[in-house]
Amino acid sequence: MNQLDHIFQSIKDTDTNKLQNLAQQFLQTYCKSKQNTKDNINLFYQYLKTKSTHLQNNATSQDIEQDALIYSKSILFLGAVSRYVPFIDSFTFYLNDIIEDLLKPFILTTVNTPIFLQIRYIALKSYTLILQVYANKVDEYSISFIEYLASLDLLSNSLENNKAIVDFVVIFMQCSPLEVIKRSKLIESLIKVYLNTQEQQLFEDLTQVLGQFFQLYLPFKSFKIENDDDDENDDDDEDNDNDSNMQENEKVKIENLNLPNQIHVNLLNETFKLLSKNPKYLQKESSTIFLGILCGYCTVYVGQNELSKSIYSFYFSYFKQDIIYEKENRKQTIYLLDSLRIGISNTVLKSVQIIRGERQEEMYHCLIDIITRGKEYFKKNPSKGVQSFYHRMRNSVILTLCSLLKSFNNFFKHADQFLKFASILADPIILSEFVHSLAIDINGTLDQQEKSDKIQKLNETYLPRVVYPLLQEIEKPVQKYSSMTKHILSSLGNIAESLQTELFQPFCTEVIESLCLFVENNWKSISNYGVVLIHTFTKIVKFIQDPEGKSLERVIGVYFKVLNASNSMELAEKDQDEDDGDDDEDEQGDKKNSESDVISNIVFTAIDSMTQCIPSVLLIKSESTKTQLINQYIDYLLEKIGTEEVIFDADRFIRLAQLDLLKELFVATSKQEINILTNLLDKIVKQLFYELIMIQIGIDLGEEELDANNHNQRKDICLNCFSTIVKLVSAQQRQSISGQINQLAKNPLPSTLETTDINIAYAKKDLLSCL
Repeated sequence: MNQLDHIFQSIKDTDTNKLQNLAQQFLQTYCKSKQNTKDNINLFYQYLKTKSTHLQNNATSQDIEQDALIYSKSILFLGAVSRYVPFIDSFTFYLNDIIEDLLKPFILTTVNTPIFLQIRYIALKSYTLILQVYANKVDEYSISFIEYLASLDLLSNSLENNKAIVDFVVIFMQCSPLEVIKRSKLIESLIKVYLNTQEQQLFEDLTQVLGQFFQLYLPFKSFKIENDDDDENDDDDEDNDNDSNMQENEKVKIENLNLPNQIHVNLLNETFKLLSKNPKYLQKESSTIFLGILCGYCTVYVGQNELSKSIYSFYFSYFKQDIIYEKENRKQTIYLLDSLRIGISNTVLKSVQIIRGERQEEMYHCLIDIITRGKEYFKKNPSKGVQSFYHRMRNSVILTLCSLLKSFNNFFKHADQFLKFASILADPIILSEFVHSLAIDINGTLDQQEKSDKIQKLNETYLPRVVYPLLQEIEKPVQKYSSMTKHILSSLGNIAESLQTELFQPFCTEVIESLCLFVENNWKSISNYGVVLIHTFTKIVKFIQDPEGKSLERVIGVYFKVLNASNSMELAEKDQDEDDGDDDEDEQGDKKNSESDVISNIVFTAIDSMTQCIPSVLLIKSESTKTQLINQYIDYLLEKIGTEEVIFDADRFIRLAQLDLLKELFVATSKQEINILTNLLDKIVKQLFYELIMIQIGIDLGEEELDANNHNQRKDICLNCFSTIVKLVSAQQRQSISGQINQLAKNPLPSTLETTDINIAYAKKDLLSCL
């Protein structure tokens, strides 16, 4: 134990807030290997186990204060070690012993002396640190702890204990939200603390944790206003993606439970009053976000009772006041607009039917009134501050209206009035939602004459007033603001998707021509628009009725223009209004990576859309056009597969998409007995053979990863493509393919494929096994 004596002395002498630094020193000195780590963690555990037993046996003694202090700091130190230990398995070996002997006795203690309550607070903090790394290994302990905490009177707890409980609940809710939901009594206890605490940091922490709890019941994904460039500036790593997927999976499980409200309505009501009647909370974004979540939760789970009415009445009453535009209230106005947006979005995404009726009408008129009066205020007070406020307010109103319009099934009665406000709203996305709401109205109309009248009104009045101004904007030679242009492109795709074939067909050809003109005019900045443009084309192509295939030929021509230029494409300059300032030197490398990622994303999206276009290509009546398009597809694929080297992860995903496109193209043409690809079978087999060799070279170099079952994703997809193709040809052709593979294995390879006989043999064996 002598080798660790000075560590315990250091723990004793170190301030609690600096124990993490000491833990790092411990890891550097005593955790240099797996065995070394295991041995020293064991020594540490054995020493503290003795101290734990001593404290428990002398719980009522007045002489344990110093021992309790050192023990508390030591278990907190151990929690920090658990988070950063390089050899996790070595720590995991003692994980249950550490929790069972060092933490659990104090977390579940019934001794209510100040000393033991202090140890409980520290033990829970230590366990929370452990939980962040080992959540899937300690569920049993977490459940027992949360059930015990739910039995406590948290109002009589010390501030430190309640802070520790909140920290624990936050982490446990991220790891096992279902388990927290099943124990709503603890949440009720936390709400009581929330309603009574005077400590601002604890109040803020509870605002966050209670908001997260109620949000678990609701589908809304983001509290922030959407950023058009999210896809292009996504810095999240794979771990964050995995965390996000885990949370989504848990939310699906929660939704499938179809749980009722489990929180006493009086507590919900008191929480609403606390947030809505205290000016200092109305001026805090976190509090108003929580209010919005509470609004959505109460609307969905408590129903049309007095509480729900009171919440909406609060919003409506506030927004009817003229003071909402004045300087001292602008921040609060924006917060409450975003808060209402969260409430409505949560509600509508859960069910579009919940707020239909009188409340829906009141919301609609309230939002229109806000923006109308806001415009008038801006005209009378044209300062930069008012302009900035007006733009933020308008943005929030637009997003709220977008959600609200999804819930309308009878919006035709508002259509004329709404279009009068379209110029004030000045955003294409809201126009696409407007058209979507009209389509919902038409589809829900049972009387055939009334339905026919609405379709006529849509085609002759509303669609021309929406679509043609959008087309005029994208046909302009210069696009001043890329964000607005993206909104226009998205809006056109959304309109097509909402209306589908019958209603959108009259505009289809004209929209495609305008989009193609847009590509010509803006080719130098196409990197700004590539992904959203292709998504728009994808939505429109589904509804093309063009036997000669002229429109589809134009669209696919754009795709090939993008694909052929991908190696020379450069990122366009940012708009002045969107530029975040000069790049730091540290950001230059990231900028180059970002450039490559943006272009790769455009290429991948184009290939994916080309795959979705295949059914439309095969419906073309003109044999010459159909043949030409299929030949363009296969020429592109045979130039890439088995020829072009795969270097980066982005290249790999593109190659997977190319292999998938080849497979889908062969399947689709075979079903229609189109022999273009069958006649090229020798070339296809040869390129897939070369592709397999390239993959095997990558595996040898460690550039292609193998999973736990020794499988490589790219190799599996390549073999699946080949296997699918050979199943669609005749027995005689399969025999010919077998002979071709044997011959390819003997022939000299292209100079770009420098490999070994073993890799050639692997490729040969893998392909022959599919026959």
